[in-house]
Amino acid sequence: MKYIIPAFILITVWSGFKLRSQNKLLHELNNKAFHFSLTPDYRLEGDVAEFLNKEVRSAQFVGLAELHRSEQLSLFTVAFLDLLAEANYHHLALETGPYSAEFLEKSAIPPEETQRKTAYINRAYGNRLFGSMVPIIFVDREEDALFIKKASEEGFDFWGLDQEFANSFEMHLDSIYSYNESPGMQLQNEYYELKKIIHKMIRKSNFSLGYSYYCELYEHEGLKRFFNEFNDIPEAANHIDHFYTSLDIYCKSVRGKNSNQQRADYMKSNFEKQYEKVNEEYPKVFVKLGSVHLTRGKSPFGVNDVGQFLREKAEQNNTGFLTIRHLRRYKNGKDYTGKKGWEDVSNFMKAGEKKRWTLIDLRPVRDKIEAKKLEVTEREKFEIYSYDLLLIPPNDHTAKKNF
Repeated sequence: MKYIIPAFILITVWSGFKLRSQNKLLHELNNKAFHFSLTPDYRLEGDVAEFLNKEVRSAQFVGLAELHRSEQLSLFTVAFLDLLAEANYHHLALETGPYSAEFLEKSAIPPEETQRKTAYINRAYGNRLFGSMVPIIFVDREEDALFIKKASEEGFDFWGLDQEFANSFEMHLDSIYSYNESPGMQLQNEYYELKKIIHKMIRKSNFSLGYSYYCELYEHEGLKRFFNEFNDIPEAANHIDHFYTSLDIYCKSVRGKNSNQQRADYMKSNFEKQYEKVNEEYPKVFVKLGSVHLTRGKSPFGVNDVGQFLREKAEQNNTGFLTIRHLRRYKNGKDYTGKKGWEDVSNFMKAGEKKRWTLIDLRPVRDKIEAKKLEVTEREKFEIYSYDLLLIPPNDHTAKKNF
């Protein structure tokens, strides 16, 4: 018994210390929080609008590090684009492929046709029963169409940074084929045969557990012969190059080879290509990607990703990079604080409210850690140092499919 009592006391003391640390972090977060609502027409007003306006004007790059498929975040993005446009941001970088971004931009002309045209793309190349079976991922929901429409209205040009999505290759085959304005009968027959093959591969991949077609398509001799017919058309040749790069990234991943750094480098390369086309000294860019891609330093995947790239670019330009971490606490009325997969960030989630938006400046919290006035876990420290602001929506829902 004499050994058990000291152990019990030690556990009690440690638990009390941990609880006090958690409460202190939450206290600091709440001290730096704005709570607000969007207007009925999706605008930011009041203190939070004034704060964000000042922040984006002092930066060259703004990153929205999102949790994908958030209905509320798409509505916030509508409001945020309005504020960004007033601050001279005219470039929107998305987690889509370069050519998918072009299709998306065209689908938003005129802006009022955005939802209908993006729904048509989803119906033509997707499947309503499977949420991920769409050709252009992360912008395929009804609420997404609202921010795409807003971006078009405000004159943003769209930059696609990522690989072309897994379910998009039939769409890209169609686009590449269209570069040849007068195809012969043999080319037509090859095209229709390949279209059937790719369509079947994509459907099998979505309906059959364990089947991935990326390597099979990457190595397909018939496809290579078909694409050889387009070598003399520069636009088609470039599109084909992106087609194969995307497949290569997927193929390496399914074969157990780590392609995360290759993917990150590809995203940075696509950003740089678009950036160099802009006839401005320091063009302002709004970058909307998954949260893992917009961290400072190493990403959770252990790679130098877009966030670190933008940080370094801003430092070279003597401008600024603002990154906003999106987390959610409530979804469909359920509180996810402390639930499986969210334990490490629960202290941040606790700062959120069910009926109002929450925006927190993490930089003063960073200062408290540096001054040794606040102790946090390593994961909490990673969040605080990776992002500048924390954005938590009110009760969220999975955005509705746009079909």
